[in-house]
Amino acid sequence: MKISIHKGYILIISDRFVTLLSKVVRLPRSMGFSLFPCIIVFRNLTHPMTEQWIMHERIHIYQSFESIFLIFPFAMLEYLYARIILKYSHTEAYFYECVEQEAYLNQYDQHYLENRRFFSIWKYIKQKTKLHTDGNYHVVIEK
Repeated sequence: MKISIHKGYILIISDRFVTLLSKVVRLPRSMGFSLFPCIIVFRNLTHPMTEQWIMHERIHIYQSFESIFLIFPFAMLEYLYARIILKYSHTEAYFYECVEQEAYLNQYDQHYLENRRFFSIWKYIKQKTKLHTDGNYHVVIEK
């Protein structure tokens, strides 16, 4: 396990911790996820941790902070809407969520959080972009 403290977040890299946490909260095993107030946990087995993944999770921390967790139940409703009404697959519904739209579309911009306006999430609730993966965990934006 490796722990480092950065400005605004604590980075924990530990496969065992992520596996344990995934079992406790019944989440699928993933590369990483955020736990408010400012912990990012990364799974570092087959895919190297990159700055884009850190930025992706930092965006989620900002979303949690500004909405006091209210945006995440809304995102879950979006997911259910996409699965049940739109008949999307699990992955398509996941990418349909406003929180993931904002995080994936801005994870390559290292200055995004400096320029981000309060409640920027509304843009991603109203305007959806079609996202999918290319098989190597790279997100592709459909045009």
